[in-house]
Amino acid sequence: MLEELRGSVACDEPNELYFPPGAEKLFPAEVAARLYQRFAGDPGAAHPFFAAFERLVRLSWLRVIALQHEVLRELPKELERRKTQRGVLGFEDLLLRVADALAGEDGPRLKEALRQRFRAVLIDEFQDTDPVQFEIFERVFGGGSHPLFLIGDPKQAIYAFRGADVFAYLAAAENARRFSMGTSYRSDPGHVAVVNQLFRLPGTFVIPAIGYSDVAPKPAATDAFHAAHASESASVELLFVRRTHDGKPLNKSLARRAAARIVAADIVRLLQGPSTIARAGGAEPVGAGDVAVLTRTNAQCFLVQEALRARGIVSVVISDTSVFQSEEAADAQAVLGAVLDPMSRSDLRRALATSLLGVTGDQIAARESDPEWWQSWLTRFRTWHDLWVERGFVRMFRALLTDTGAAANLLALAGGERRLTNALHLSELLHRAATEQHLGPAALLAWLADQRAGKVAVAERAEIRLESDEAAVKILTAHKAKGLEFPVVYCPFLWDAGGGKKNGGPFRFHDRAGRATLDVDVDPPARADNWEWSRWESFAEEMRVAYVALTRAQHRTTIVWGGFNQIGESAAALLLHPPGALTPPALPSAARLNQASDADLERDLQQLVARGQPALALRSVPLGDDEAPMQPAVQAGEPLQPRPIPNRIHAWQRTSSFSNLIQRELGWQLDEEEGRDRDQEVSAAAAAELTPAPAAPAERVRITLDGFPRGRRTGDLFHDVFEQLDFASATEHEVAAVSQAKLDGFGFTPGFSVDELGVRRAQMVRAIRETLETPLFAGGPRLVDIGARNKFAELEFRMPVGEADLGLTRCRLAEVFRAHPSDRPSGALPPAYADRVERLGFRELRGFLKGYIDLVFEHGGLWYVVDYKTNHLGDHRDDYGPSAMRRVLEKSHYFLQYHLYALALDRYLAHWQKGYAYDQHFGGVLYLFVKGMHPSAPVGNGVFFEKPPLARMRALGAVLDGAGGRG
Repeated sequence: MLEELRGSVACDEPNELYFPPGAEKLFPAEVAARLYQRFAGDPGAAHPFFAAFERLVRLSWLRVIALQHEVLRELPKELERRKTQRGVLGFEDLLLRVADALAGEDGPRLKEALRQRFRAVLIDEFQDTDPVQFEIFERVFGGGSHPLFLIGDPKQAIYAFRGADVFAYLAAAENARRFSMGTSYRSDPGHVAVVNQLFRLPGTFVIPAIGYSDVAPKPAATDAFHAAHASESASVELLFVRRTHDGKPLNKSLARRAAARIVAADIVRLLQGPSTIARAGGAEPVGAGDVAVLTRTNAQCFLVQEALRARGIVSVVISDTSVFQSEEAADAQAVLGAVLDPMSRSDLRRALATSLLGVTGDQIAARESDPEWWQSWLTRFRTWHDLWVERGFVRMFRALLTDTGAAANLLALAGGERRLTNALHLSELLHRAATEQHLGPAALLAWLADQRAGKVAVAERAEIRLESDEAAVKILTAHKAKGLEFPVVYCPFLWDAGGGKKNGGPFRFHDRAGRATLDVDVDPPARADNWEWSRWESFAEEMRVAYVALTRAQHRTTIVWGGFNQIGESAAALLLHPPGALTPPALPSAARLNQASDADLERDLQQLVARGQPALALRSVPLGDDEAPMQPAVQAGEPLQPRPIPNRIHAWQRTSSFSNLIQRELGWQLDEEEGRDRDQEVSAAAAAELTPAPAAPAERVRITLDGFPRGRRTGDLFHDVFEQLDFASATEHEVAAVSQAKLDGFGFTPGFSVDELGVRRAQMVRAIRETLETPLFAGGPRLVDIGARNKFAELEFRMPVGEADLGLTRCRLAEVFRAHPSDRPSGALPPAYADRVERLGFRELRGFLKGYIDLVFEHGGLWYVVDYKTNHLGDHRDDYGPSAMRRVLEKSHYFLQYHLYALALDRYLAHWQKGYAYDQHFGGVLYLFVKGMHPSAPVGNGVFFEKPPLARMRALGAVLDGAGGRG
């Protein structure tokens, strides 16, 4: 600390002066107290230095407090500004906006409108309210004008970390008529009686306004649990752990592991012994699915699961822990890093050593000088790299899992089912990120690294999933268990519920008037009183957490207890070793139990059992209590046979897409995210067939993208660039930056030399700019004329198909084009196109048709559908004339595609835009062949345009709906 103080004093800039916590130890009063103890009143503390030092430190602290106040005042304003800028609203914002509206000048009108709409109000779980919610309901429905029922149990208010405020509930209930449910319909009579005994003492819930009334069991209910090895028919059991050496308390870390092992051993005895639960059909053996273990933290959940796993007991953790924090996420990151750069020997070693690939360190060391072995792995990783770049993440990852036998590798390890579940879950999340955000390999790996580093908020879908649906021991926190019930419950860590709150940094508490307060003081003596109230408040919540945990069981609860370190600081100690009356903010003295012997602790528990209900029992086990692994049950009788399914399963109700409809005829490989069409490169022969006869060489102009790589990856590259750009405001620099980022993300950059990379990037920038500035049709707009507010990129749609009598078939679809040809010989739709549609090989479709429209924009009151195409029709600009584009549209069934897309937009606009009419508001369809577009080219070069006739569109809609038509 002295070194830190020297550094602080040496600071030349007064505005940067800051003294760390602990500086108060050199204040005169502190120094005097310490000198008095050591030197019997040495007057050294009176030296002027100490008084001057205290003044300097306090001035420094005042600056810190002023800065914190400024931040607290300005931060909400800046947060609101950024949310408004991004168009983001959270649940808290909705509440605040309603509260502000009620307090504003139109508040009375809003209040009256709400009162007219809701004649009575019933709010469940109101103990988890906050002051803003309470203010809204009180302002609108308070005062007795409406029946207002606030349903809540303050004893179960355990969500302060989410903003819930039990003091707001208590304020709401202060002047209300109160009704209590006097009967427990969950637990056996013995269990109800023990809970009454533990919680009925005055002051048990610490906050005086939270009391407890005895509850009666359900009429005619009986105790249903019996375990010969574990306190017979007791409903609540105290499992006391005796220390090996009855001396100082057991270290917390060791105690946690010991408690987990002891619970696992006891569950083995419970499941393999003659333990039963009386049910309607008679006494039944206790199964794994009957047992739940409740913990305080997610880390404790996995500690218990590890102990159960070591004994062969199937369990599932019900947790909100992110899968990105799992070992499998680290393994996935290592493997993907090697796939991205197969030539890195260190990355390759790291990937091989993961549980996914299953190569041991000994195997890697033994093969260190075996070039053929390393080459075989290098070849695999190169193959996966190419597959990732060309076909996307999920196709690559599935190939990796199959090629390496990763599922078998994971299942062979301890907790294999959990590991495999995590790996498959991660693959789904990565695939979703890659498709939704259009991330190439490098960008996706960076995204995974950010998720694991906690740099971004983790979505709820990343919470770890249950690894099994079979009967298994359930492990979850008390917070997760709230509202649930289980036949048998174990509570291994109630002694560890104190939380160890530290007096450092700002903290929240409620003052004596019940007002929520944030203390930002940095002066320990000045904040001491507030800190005591904060500790008292946290202790009260820990007691409520204990109450929730001890009221989840239907038949039996087992509490692990013992001489563990800091046991006296836990809320459960107040239940099992009552200290007598306490006055807020006083807490029980931890020292009375922390140094107690096993004999003293056990004596307290025996007296508690003797004073109380016969359903409460005490059992002792040694610290090293353990048990042999669980023996799998032997199935007797005939081999199991699947039961026949009497009803037919209809496979025709499904979701399809344009790509799926044409897949069989064209032999396309579908995108893993079905419905997202991407350009498919035609063969050289087909390209030659589509290319018109060249004009005189001197008259021909080569395309801007001459020599640029072709293929599906290039199509994805340009689609992503156009999706990200703001057409109207994008500068040359922004276009270049986006182009380079996409070249990196789609894996093009490593394949180019430095010089070639510059050439290709310049080609991209020029081609994109030319595309933006090309008129889309005579007298029509350019893309650069379309502002960000007038366009939707990658608009996803789902249209119901076959809701009426008939499903969608190729014959009915062909009839639409046959009955509604183009109205002139030179029209867009080829006369024989209906015959091609009739040859499509898709099965009858009922369900949904989905897809993604590259771009929808509005200009001059008209709406347009746009699709970008990077198909290569030739090396010259005039290869992209109207006739060449029509041949591509026919060959690749883009005619069908744009009719489906136009219908989707038409239906969306009819639903969304008041007074919409197809003839008046639908502008048409634009297929932009990027390679042929240039501002100086003839109008229509590289741009295909048509507005399908209304009759054809209505006929297509009727066929999709399943009405009429030929089958």
